[in-house]
Amino acid sequence: TKTTMAPSTPRKEIDKSADWSVGTGCLPGRDAIGPLFLMLSTPCFSIIYYHVVTQMQGNFLKFAQLCLDQGFFHVLNTIWPNSFDPETWKMIACFLGFQLILQRFVPAKKFYASITPKGNVPVYTANGMESYFITILTLLSLNH
Repeated sequence: TKTTMAPSTPRKEIDKSADWSVGTGCLPGRDAIGPLFLMLSTPCFSIIYYHVVTQMQGNFLKFAQLCLDQGFFHVLNTIWPNSFDPETWKMIACFLGFQLILQRFVPAKKFYASITPKGNVPVYTANGMESYFITILTLLSLNH
């Protein structure tokens, strides 16, 4: 049997002068609601995940039952850590300082990003993977 292909249609030229930063998309307000949802849901999910894994032996069904019995927001309020705990802020400050030291002193090549719509060329230090591995090795060595 012989198959025939449909004739190709001419390709449209891309208008490079158009503003492609937001686009229309299929959801109105997605350029504001999407990032806002991620910023609000990520800390909640992280705290819930940490609590279930460390306090409930990883049993998410037990957590779901607890939420059904006591209410999701009551459970979330119960497991949410205290924002004014000095030990927590010391850990955050130490981690921040350690990452700043790595960013400054881990050798790396300069990375020139693509030109922005306004004509700027961002310059980055490409040492992210090295810093990540140093961080993991440091955490493992401190843990043992």
